[in-house]
Amino acid sequence: MLSAMAQGNKRFYWVGNQNIAPGFEGLVARKGITSFEQLRGKKIGFPFGSSVDLTCRILLKQNGLDPAKDVQLVNLEVGDVPSVFRAGNVDAALIWEPGFSQLKEVEGATVLGLDTDTDVFRKFGTMTGPDVLIISKEWVDKDTKRGANFMKAYFESVKWVKDNSDKATKLVQGKYIQQDIKLIQDNMKKFVWHDLEAQKNVMSDNGIFGQADHISRILHKDMKAIPNEPDFRQWVNMDILPFDEK
Repeated sequence: MLSAMAQGNKRFYWVGNQNIAPGFEGLVARKGITSFEQLRGKKIGFPFGSSVDLTCRILLKQNGLDPAKDVQLVNLEVGDVPSVFRAGNVDAALIWEPGFSQLKEVEGATVLGLDTDTDVFRKFGTMTGPDVLIISKEWVDKDTKRGANFMKAYFESVKWVKDNSDKATKLVQGKYIQQDIKLIQDNMKKFVWHDLEAQKNVMSDNGIFGQADHISRILHKDMKAIPNEPDFRQWVNMDILPFDEK
């Protein structure tokens, strides 16, 4: 989202943050690599511009490695990460669940670090790149009442998932997530769901906005991954959230 903003994309509003799930992504190394120092000169694969891009670079820097000089970063499609790692075409890889569990299942693999090991987690208590909820600006502007109705239904659905974790698990297992149902159930318990009312605090300077400022600086100044630090508040639209409706 911040990358799109920095590129001047004005086609969407940022309207929420529906959940956090720290500990669902990390850096996994192949057999024989058990420390960050052993990654020096090695290939690390992950999708560029994603949350794991941040996680990787932060973990490397915290452990004395320069992401631009000491390792070779390889841009991979999200769905390809586990198979590329399994085939040995990269020495380490990062991805979120369910791919993260697939990385850990490779024989001899070692988890060197999680997003919860980053200074971002220590500072903000969440993932390096939390999920964000955005919505088409054109679609909302054409009919703001429709936009508000959609958001009401969306957060009703979030509440349903929160209150019916086992039912939600059965809906996604085998269709969207190809994992053992017990593993999905265990992972679902780690989610912290943010309902409609929670958006008042989450979408604020005391909430996710502080982290967005922090990450923008990292992306622009440290990683040089975006051309500027966008004023993301220009994209925020809390007016369509139906707080007063019961």
